[in-house]
Amino acid sequence: MHVDNDPFNYLIEEFFPAPPSFGGLNKDGPPPKRVPFILPWYQHGDWLEMEIHIHLAYPSALQPDKWPRESAGPIAQVSEYFAHHVRAEDMQNPKLTTVDYRGTWNRVTPWLPWMLMGQAPGFCLYNCFMGTTSNLDEIFGRPVLDYAEKHYAKYFNAPEKWTGEPSLSSLEHYAHTQKPAPVKPAGAPAPK
Repeated sequence: MHVDNDPFNYLIEEFFPAPPSFGGLNKDGPPPKRVPFILPWYQHGDWLEMEIHIHLAYPSALQPDKWPRESAGPIAQVSEYFAHHVRAEDMQNPKLTTVDYRGTWNRVTPWLPWMLMGQAPGFCLYNCFMGTTSNLDEIFGRPVLDYAEKHYAKYFNAPEKWTGEPSLSSLEHYAHTQKPAPVKPAGAPAPK
């Protein structure tokens, strides 16, 4: 199964957005004081650089009592690490409405539900480069792009307006579109 999260979006304002509700599972509500939207950019020579680290622990949309083979536990604990690199002269150019950038994205997350690992020890680690391009064929082979365009067209064009619709996480999406896998009979051999 492919990771098919909703494209993440929020309205950029003078304050950071409130934390997501994770499909209504996060009952804490917004923090009492809103945090100003000031990003931690640093200049190193001709480059502006920024790292953002996000650490989350929230009730899983896949609770072990209903999803024993898919659920890594009652709490989903996830960390994400982003690094962005932008040319300083581009950021200061009032004629540009978008800038080229390069960066990395790393994520430490529980087992993906379709792996059927349950609460076995371990986790997944994603590592990838990110950035801008004017030609996706420079990055992906045509078979990958053809498949994505056919099955996941929502990723190819940015929305024209903000709707306020919440973005679902992988676990929420899985809980909405799948059914729990049958429980293995006691004493059944492990898959090879």
